[in-house]
Amino acid sequence: MHAQSVETSDLQISFGDVESFGSSVTDTFTPIEVTPYTPGPFQGHIEAHRINGMLMSAVRAPGHVVSFTESDRMQESFLKIYYPLEGTAVVRQGGQESAIFPGELAAHDTSSPYQIGTETGFRCLILMLPESHLQVASGGMRELRAVRFTADQGPARLVLPYLAGLANGLDEASRAYRLQIARTTTDLLTMMFNAELGERSNGLEQQRAQLRGQIEAWIDAHLMDEDLSPGRIAAENFISKRSLHYLFAEVDTTVGAVVRERRLTRAGEVLISRPDLPIVEVARLSGFLDPSYFTRIFKAEYGHKPGEHRSLGTSIT
Repeated sequence: MHAQSVETSDLQISFGDVESFGSSVTDTFTPIEVTPYTPGPFQGHIEAHRINGMLMSAVRAPGHVVSFTESDRMQESFLKIYYPLEGTAVVRQGGQESAIFPGELAAHDTSSPYQIGTETGFRCLILMLPESHLQVASGGMRELRAVRFTADQGPARLVLPYLAGLANGLDEASRAYRLQIARTTTDLLTMMFNAELGERSNGLEQQRAQLRGQIEAWIDAHLMDEDLSPGRIAAENFISKRSLHYLFAEVDTTVGAVVRERRLTRAGEVLISRPDLPIVEVARLSGFLDPSYFTRIFKAEYGHKPGEHRSLGTSIT
């Protein structure tokens, strides 16, 4: 039985000025710009271990801001993870911002600009995992921009204490168990991120279902209005037309189809409950200004004319 090949490299860097720190981070992680918070000495240390494309590192540095714009050097998208042991940090990306304290974690992807700042300076575990290593939902990494995890939420209660142990025993990653450590770390992070993405997906789905219900209730209350166009419905419910169309496309329908269905349902109910009303009046009360059009689409939908429906005495549900 052959031993599995493991591609590894180890790195120890001590720096004494901000320029050396910037070039070290650029060479080790991603191309960045560094701005110190205060003038004066800028000393620290980087310990890094690369294992089959995954980078595990411990960074000690004084207060600074790291900025990444874009670079042709990034051939693959990575997820970059920060777990401070001392000091605090702020992670910014895509309009999101998370402040993290010792024992907490924040992540971002390297496919778009980001900024990391620590005014206090920090000692921080920093991990970089290729997107291909993390078995998260398609596009899920984009949802993890500047997301904060604490030790009192879901799987993070298990994962974050493990990362504390990893940070304090990082030298083990340069020894015999390095491949197992990399696999365990990747599996635990995948579990935590998928749990977060699942909660976000469920929460967003519930919010969208609730919004659809609110819009449908608004439509019901305005069925007699002449203008029930998507533009008006969107404006009255404080969303964009594009968002309105997307909201109903998610459930394989259109807002126009919903309006037509609600009006036809109302018409069917009035035909049965008010047998004395002329068909023209039933059409008007249901929001149809053209009786001929009303008769035509009623028959196309249900297979018989409004008068025949009244004779049959059945309601539409």
